[in-house]
Amino acid sequence: MERLKEKRKGDCGEGERDNAGRERILARPAEKADRWRIGLTGLTPGAGVSFLTACLAGYLAEKEGWTPAVAELGDGGLYDSLGMERRFIYREYRSFLRAATGSVNLHSLSNMEEGVNWALKTPAEQSERPGYREALRLIYGISGDAVLFDLSGRNDEEGWLLLKEMDLILGVVDPMPARLLAGRSTLERWKLSGLPVRILVNKDNRGVDRKELQRFLKIRRPETIPYLDPRYLYSVQYRGGMPWGEPEIRRQLEPAFHRLFSGLCGGL
Repeated sequence: MERLKEKRKGDCGEGERDNAGRERILARPAEKADRWRIGLTGLTPGAGVSFLTACLAGYLAEKEGWTPAVAELGDGGLYDSLGMERRFIYREYRSFLRAATGSVNLHSLSNMEEGVNWALKTPAEQSERPGYREALRLIYGISGDAVLFDLSGRNDEEGWLLLKEMDLILGVVDPMPARLLAGRSTLERWKLSGLPVRILVNKDNRGVDRKELQRFLKIRRPETIPYLDPRYLYSVQYRGGMPWGEPEIRRQLEPAFHRLFSGLCGGL
């Protein structure tokens, strides 16, 4: 962690920070870039992208020297599931989507809660998606040194263009065979794109045929996220809590998140 803190203190111009490319991150895994843009996208709908985005944000917020942010560039839905209305009942919740269409300096906006800057769509904005120009403003303007972009439902051409702006892409996969087959073309496009895609097998469980899954993905040892008992997911939403604050969710996901980021960040 000391090495990461030293790097953050080093001399680095604004242009260098904004242009920290994917090659730099993958070629120098033991060092933390000054600002990461991490996109999360699903192989098929229902892969669990939004849930993992929220949990990863909570995980990073606990690590010294990190200030994560979360922005929705796709379908959205985290505002309600995380109980944001209750959390901001005595504070103004700033709409990043509205601000991105104007001339507001996005870096000056924040919706801080539990160490994370949340740039989520409000219920009134659920049916809206930022246009390409507005999405670029969000990608490069939101304050945070690790910005997680939820691209749920954005497998369209514009979504692919947005993925090219990411330093790292987490491709979330549901190992149910029918969903794997439905996402075959997207999987091939991930592999042929030349983009820094790291495949995450979500909802991993004992019913998954490991050899068949590896053969389909053509990955010897894919990163896996364990299947969670649904009662914990229901419980945390009924309480209006953050999923990372649920002890059982944290216990099961933390080892997987540590494995995922240890190779990229030198071990958080």
